[in-house]
Amino acid sequence: MKLQDQKKTALLSHLEQHLDRRVFDTWCRRLEFNDIGDNRVQIPAPNVFYRDWLERELRRPLEAAFQVLFGVTPTLLFEISDGPALPETPPVPAAIPTVPAPSPSAGEEVRQPSTLSLNPRYTFENFVVGPSNRMAFAAAMAVSEAPGRAYNPLFIHGGVGLGKTHLLQAVCHALLARNSHTRLFYLSCENFVNDYISAVRSGRLDPFRSKYRSADVLLVDDIHFLVGKEASQEEFFHTFNALHLAQKQLILSSDQSAKDFPTLNEHLL
Repeated sequence: MKLQDQKKTALLSHLEQHLDRRVFDTWCRRLEFNDIGDNRVQIPAPNVFYRDWLERELRRPLEAAFQVLFGVTPTLLFEISDGPALPETPPVPAAIPTVPAPSPSAGEEVRQPSTLSLNPRYTFENFVVGPSNRMAFAAAMAVSEAPGRAYNPLFIHGGVGLGKTHLLQAVCHALLARNSHTRLFYLSCENFVNDYISAVRSGRLDPFRSKYRSADVLLVDDIHFLVGKEASQEEFFHTFNALHLAQKQLILSSDQSAKDFPTLNEHLL
């Protein structure tokens, strides 16, 4: 049995007042609360990712809301359900300061993102959220708030023009706005491969490895470019492994799912 509309409205109003607006719009606006008896309230979630986030981030705020509003603290059960506990309209995140786009050379070590300049419009604020990309948006936001701890590595795939690059750059903007000294590398996979080939030819593999493996965050667009390039795959695997073991954040994007990559190194896959 659903909670009475007045109680639901009061709970959502309390959350809206006490949570960041973008968090409330993304995660909470369409929440449902089912009274299942014995002082238990079920909160449906559409999938594991959503349920885990609610369990981790919303349990305490909700318990406090119940106590303040109704004088009781029920047992909250976050459970996967067919019901869509998702906002019907795109969330409107809080504004995030943007960073002027630099013009670095390929592979240059910089505190601003390297190789690919940032588009100042590619922020979370300007990302249009819909049913097909909502979870990717939420995961990218989670990574920007807790790099190396939330969803690492993060792999985003989808067709051309659906916003993968926008999300990667939005993470860059958010991280640099929070800490301008973040050692962040944002580049295309093609530039990584070209940088590797150049390092091999010039006998400068050690500086190449030291540069990328010292990153706090490594974002690589179009990772499918590695397919068919065995030496580059092997080098990227070792870079990936070194960063992951050091709990540094990795974010990769592709036009296709990794399981559809032909001839990709099994360990990397």
